[in-house]
Amino acid sequence: MKPEPPGVTNKRAALSRDSVATEVQFLSSSDARWLQLINASKDALPFHHPSWLRTLTACYGYSAFIVALADRRGRVHAGLPVMEVTSPLALAVNSSGVKVGRRKWVALPFTDYCPPIVSDNANVSGIAASLDAARREKSIRRFDVRADLGLPGPFAAVVAVRHTLELDPDPGLVFRTFNRSQTQRNIRKAEREGVVVLRRGASIEDLTRVYFDLHLETRRRHGVPTQPRRFFEHLWREMLEPGHGFLLLASVDGRPVAGGVFLTWKDTVVYKFGASSPRFWSLRPNNLLFWEAIRWGCEQGFRRFDFGRSDVANRGLRKFKDNWGTQESPLKYSVISDAAPRYLGPTLPRPVSSAIRMSPVWLSRLLGELLYRVAA
Repeated sequence: MKPEPPGVTNKRAALSRDSVATEVQFLSSSDARWLQLINASKDALPFHHPSWLRTLTACYGYSAFIVALADRRGRVHAGLPVMEVTSPLALAVNSSGVKVGRRKWVALPFTDYCPPIVSDNANVSGIAASLDAARREKSIRRFDVRADLGLPGPFAAVVAVRHTLELDPDPGLVFRTFNRSQTQRNIRKAEREGVVVLRRGASIEDLTRVYFDLHLETRRRHGVPTQPRRFFEHLWREMLEPGHGFLLLASVDGRPVAGGVFLTWKDTVVYKFGASSPRFWSLRPNNLLFWEAIRWGCEQGFRRFDFGRSDVANRGLRKFKDNWGTQESPLKYSVISDAAPRYLGPTLPRPVSSAIRMSPVWLSRLLGELLYRVAA
């Protein structure tokens, strides 16, 4: 039996039974009403900030906007940042009979987790129907949301897990929650072995050259496409330089051996990218790098540290993150469409992963240039 789609066709949807009627509006990410909503929300992440949307738009040319629910006075009670992606691999015929790439919405591309933001006096139960109404209004075939919308069966699935750590103003208290025989010991070993972590990358070259060289090799080793260098240029200008994140570099005898990119906003520090040289893994530079990021987060008053997404099958990575005293939770994605989707998250064919692993770095980088934008 064909499953029933999760949406409704009515453009208006109530956020709660006792709230005033709301309607779907499409806002700029710099709209003052959206900024007011995310500034007031305890659930807002760096990915809800306009700077992250500008980073993706500048690099990949996506159209970015906010699908918002506003009352009759124009006050926004809920919203979700969205990007429209056109896939050249999936074709449709337009009104002129010309084959064009199919359009879909993603909230958001290259983002592990991006839930709708809802004001305190609103109910999230109406969000899925309202997002579906927006999709239908713009004739979008599919709407991917990197969050759980409470959709039925084939329209939602656990695609990975997420690890978060509660922070405290006293870093020492947080340190004592780490696994003593693994994490604490490895941090101390890195310090004894002379690993040094710079608090922050000081210039754009630290990110686009020093870190990027480590990133290229790491992505090739994992068999995944590499973001273009220009992505990190935009990331520096839009996120890190304005203070919405930072770069840490770990070195041994002056040689960079590991790096991490962390995004920050509101109460949360998010680990976004990491790279390291396997030749120096025995010195445990990654442990010291994470500890420096966590300690800084504690000292700056952040309340959560998000270790990001881990594949369910990657037990080694999950164990590494468990040893930091984290809380593991399912990462559930949703798809709003008329027909049950064949997949719910970004996927990469195995032959492509194998080709990347076996290719030289320059070819891995070229494949990233060709594939990364359509992998959203």
